[in-house]
Amino acid sequence: ALTALVAGWLTQWLGLKVFRRMRDTLRTGWAQILMHDKVLRRLAKVVPSLIVQFGVQGVPHLEPRWTTLITNVAVAFTLYHLARVLCDLLNATNEAHERDEARKAAVQTHSIKSYVQLGKLVLMIVGAVVMTGALLDRSPLILLSGLGAMSAVLMLVFKDTILSFVAGVQLGSNDMLRVGDWIEMPQVGADGFVTDIALNTVKVQNWDKTITTIP
Repeated sequence: ALTALVAGWLTQWLGLKVFRRMRDTLRTGWAQILMHDKVLRRLAKVVPSLIVQFGVQGVPHLEPRWTTLITNVAVAFTLYHLARVLCDLLNATNEAHERDEARKAAVQTHSIKSYVQLGKLVLMIVGAVVMTGALLDRSPLILLSGLGAMSAVLMLVFKDTILSFVAGVQLGSNDMLRVGDWIEMPQVGADGFVTDIALNTVKVQNWDKTITTIP
């Protein structure tokens, strides 16, 4: 456990120090995304669970059931942090897309925030299934087959998310709404500029500087 903690701290310290220099040297869009500080910090958190996962096999006089339990928990933590790494990569991609001056006009036309949020939702669902399979020491395919039987319940739970995604695709493909457009919807009290188009809501800053969110 001590080795895992020290290795995690050293990996984070060295990784941030080295990759920050590489990022500043390269100064490319992909370098800014792949070597984002949040991505590097989350990636460093994978190291302690990996050390526990493989190192517990060499601990003497440990009963096999405890070895299996600790290994399964370490694998679950590894999968959790890897899923968070991918989510942070999506967040970094969205930040880079909004920050890039060369794409400023494109950002005002098409926001990728809704797609990023949907990707994070899918990643967390898949990650939760795989983590559960690791904790139970069962194949994730068995759990996925069980989810197939619950498809009606899942469709009910994620009905609004699915409808919002379809609506977002229609808005983007038909160029119906852009960030910066002035819209008016008296039924929800919206009368102002569109400031954000997310997966489930559209945020409008009204003429009196108040904020209205429209589903």
